[in-house]
Amino acid sequence: MESGEGRRVLFAFERDDGPQARCRNELTVARLREGGPLLTVGPPEPPPNTPAP
Repeated sequence: MESGEGRRVLFAFERDDGPQARCRNELTVARLREGGPLLTVGPPEPPPNTPAP
């Protein structure tokens, strides 16, 4: 990516493969397959088979 003065900017992202991230990914993929929105508004839903607090 070039900035206004010709300098390069490099963005580095670290992947999070923790259990919560994997669960969010699975829920997002399932929602998209059902025709739901890419992003949700409001608090995230609890993972399936997990008792609600």
